[in-house]
Amino acid sequence: MRKAYYKNFAKSNITPQTNKDTWLFDSVASKSNYMRLFDYSLMYRNLQPFRNNYNRCVAYEFGRQWSDTIVDPDNPSQTITEENYILRQGRVPLKNNVIRKTIKSVVGLYRSNKSEPVAIARDRDEQKYGEMMSIALQYAHQVNKLEMLDARTLEEFLNSGAACQMVRFKWNRERSLFDVSVEKESLNRIFLNSDVSDPRGNDINTFGVLRDMNLADVIESFAKKPEDAKKIREIYSGIVERLEYSFDAFDKNRFIHTDFFMPSDRNKCRVIEVWTIESKERLRVHDVLKGEIYIAELNMRPQIEKENQERIKEFLNNGVAEDDVPVMNIEWFVDRYWFCQYLTPTGDVLFESETPFAHGSHPFAFLGYPLVNGEIHSFVEDFIDQQRYIDRYITMMDFIRGTSAKGVLLFPEEALGDLTKAEVMEEWVKPNGVIFAKMKKDINIPQSISSQAIQTTDVEMVRMMLSLVDDISGVHGALQGQSSSPGTPASLYAQQSQNATINLVDILDTFASFKKDRDFKMMKLIQQYYNEPRYINIAGKDYSEEAKFYNPEKIKNTEFDISISQSPSTPAFRMLMDDMLMQLIKEGLIDIETYLENASLPFADKILSTIRRKKQEVEQGQVQGQPMGAEVQQLMQGQGNEQAQQMLMNEGLLK
Repeated sequence: MRKAYYKNFAKSNITPQTNKDTWLFDSVASKSNYMRLFDYSLMYRNLQPFRNNYNRCVAYEFGRQWSDTIVDPDNPSQTITEENYILRQGRVPLKNNVIRKTIKSVVGLYRSNKSEPVAIARDRDEQKYGEMMSIALQYAHQVNKLEMLDARTLEEFLNSGAACQMVRFKWNRERSLFDVSVEKESLNRIFLNSDVSDPRGNDINTFGVLRDMNLADVIESFAKKPEDAKKIREIYSGIVERLEYSFDAFDKNRFIHTDFFMPSDRNKCRVIEVWTIESKERLRVHDVLKGEIYIAELNMRPQIEKENQERIKEFLNNGVAEDDVPVMNIEWFVDRYWFCQYLTPTGDVLFESETPFAHGSHPFAFLGYPLVNGEIHSFVEDFIDQQRYIDRYITMMDFIRGTSAKGVLLFPEEALGDLTKAEVMEEWVKPNGVIFAKMKKDINIPQSISSQAIQTTDVEMVRMMLSLVDDISGVHGALQGQSSSPGTPASLYAQQSQNATINLVDILDTFASFKKDRDFKMMKLIQQYYNEPRYINIAGKDYSEEAKFYNPEKIKNTEFDISISQSPSTPAFRMLMDDMLMQLIKEGLIDIETYLENASLPFADKILSTIRRKKQEVEQGQVQGQPMGAEVQQLMQGQGNEQAQQMLMNEGLLK
């Protein structure tokens, strides 16, 4: 070898570079980034069957139902789409899209039963802080428009059997502040360890996303000094910084044909974001004096032992036995933690760090369904075969109908007599046309022939397939909002609608579990990063005025659980609440102010404000110098509900 090559084979270059204090366990330092990229690319490749099935279901939902490829009968070495094969035969590939209708019914059912997160403090005495956290969570929902985002994630979940969103704390340019951010991740760009089988996702140890970013965005995100920006430009030197794109706007192929290392657009930079569970030797320190346990690095042992010696000396000087000194107990252990890396396709590290989040995990909420025997299956693929049968029968019936005989005249030439063929044809198509001909005994009478090409069984088969789609999906007529037969009681129709949702309970509850995991991470980020008091007045009448002032000092040390409750914004919930309030006020159990504070009637706040202003004027003796009337006294004492009801009736709020 040349002399210059020996340096490349020095021990420091061919063995893992580890910290001398972490010589036994350090999984980050033990593997090069090139080896990591190779492993990640295998994980991405192993998800190709899942992506193929997902993209096929999406194609069927949006009407591309003849896009499956088959072996070309005329050229067995080539493949051809079913649509092109049908067109080559001179037929039209017709479609009757029932999958789209079914998905819209499920998404409509989900959006009609709105829910919202509720934070519940584990300590009952701190429940008022739970109200404060609930308001903050609902505020984050509104800022991120999660009602719309969750509906689109559910649609993706029905097509793929998986859902993925990312929860982070980032700068909101529109609001000019740092806030919780929720984004939906494309399932064509994610990868994870291939041995996942736990429906809860507890066995995920690697999760990554392929990101295509503008060069300016990469520099803004990862460059901390001019040298960093120069290095990033060198890494992505082949990027064309122009506003040109490889795909048409809203192109269906934008995310389908994705390579692990190369972006599809030439003006984009590929950044590979990966979160992995790593191992490292660390110290678990129990400070008996302060009553706390924390984790320290190995190289902090001398410092901790030195502080222990100083503490022992101080306590000995004050008459405490050495065995009774509250020292810091040190325990060696192998720590498991989430580690984040942003890598380039060449293995360069743009950024790496342990997870900065208080929840101690990655920022993704991921769900796979049903993960029975480790398999993911979508809602749509259960009735794709029925959709194919429907399209096939409709196309076949259209072709037969177009090529069959319809109103053909069979006219024996022996019966023409003095008429020509042209005269017969002209007279035949005239309204009220008459053809005179002398018939011999052995000559057949002219007759019209119309073929009954389409059989009744074909029509029944289409009806059966349509019925099977409803049976398999669980989306029946009542759930689709179809009219019931005359004379059907409202209670029976409501019961039919309720029964129709039984087949969808598992899917919708599983998706609710995904939202709960997402909301838990949102809550932890709010606790961690909301460092200043905020006034969040989005709760209306559901919470106390004190709960609308977010106090970070009171929230940080409170432990919460998350539950998903029915939202009071649904018409059914508001109607139930108003009916209950009306019953209470009729029985005299609540006063008019309590009623107006909680009712969802229009102008309720305006009337409540008027009543309170009148009461204040009476208390200050400013009602034109007149003594307080009996009706006003009853109103102030919470009585006179009949008068209050009459007032509401005059305003047109009650019937």
